[in-house]
Amino acid sequence: MWVAEFRVWHKGSVATELTKKYDVVAHNLYLNTFEENGEPWVNKAVFASGPDAEKYLQEFHKDKRLRVHKIEGHQIFYSVPALEAFHSLALDKSVFFFRPQTMQNGKLTWYVASWTKENLLSVFERLKKMNDATAELIGIKEESFNFFVNNALTDLTAKQLAAFQLACKEGYYTYPRKVSLEQLAKIAKISYSTFKEHLRRAEERIMPHIVSYD
Repeated sequence: MWVAEFRVWHKGSVATELTKKYDVVAHNLYLNTFEENGEPWVNKAVFASGPDAEKYLQEFHKDKRLRVHKIEGHQIFYSVPALEAFHSLALDKSVFFFRPQTMQNGKLTWYVASWTKENLLSVFERLKKMNDATAELIGIKEESFNFFVNNALTDLTAKQLAAFQLACKEGYYTYPRKVSLEQLAKIAKISYSTFKEHLRRAEERIMPHIVSYD
C-alpha cells in the first residue's frame, strides 16, 4: 500500500481555523454519508485535546454552517453538506483516509492511502490547482499498515491521549529513552503519579489493538 501525508489549507474549514485561536490538537474523522431531501450529507466527528479543548468545542458548536448533533466529552458529532465538504472535491474513489485528519496551529494534515503511488500524486496535483486552497506533500512511501492500530487512539480519554502524544513527541519510546516519566510530568505540569496513571492507562487501551491473543 502507498501512503502519503499532505499539509492542506482550504478556505472555510471551521475545525482548522479554530486551532489558530485555541491551544488544542484536533482530530477529524469521517463517519458516513446519507441523503436528505435529495441532498448528500456527511457525518463527521472531531476529537479535541489540550488546554483549550472545551473552549474550542464550545465555539465549534456555535458555527451555523454545521449541524451539530451532540458533544460527548471532548468529542463533537456533526453533519455538513457533502458538496461543501472539501474532501469531496479533492479526493476520488482511488484514495482513502487511513487515519483521522490532524489539526493544530491552523494547519491541517491529511493521511491518505491508495494502491498505487500515481493515485496519490494525482490527488496532490488536483489539490494544487484548486482555488482557495494550498497543499504541501510532506512525504510519500510504500509500506504495510494496520487500520486497527490507528483506531486504537479513539479509545483514549483526552488526558490519556495528551499523555501518550507527549511521550511520543519527547522520545519516551525511543531507544535509548530521551526523557523520563518524571520529566514528562514536569512538561505536562501535573504530578508524577497522575501523569504515570494517564500514560499507563493509555498503553493498556492501545496494546489490545496491537497484540492478537488468537
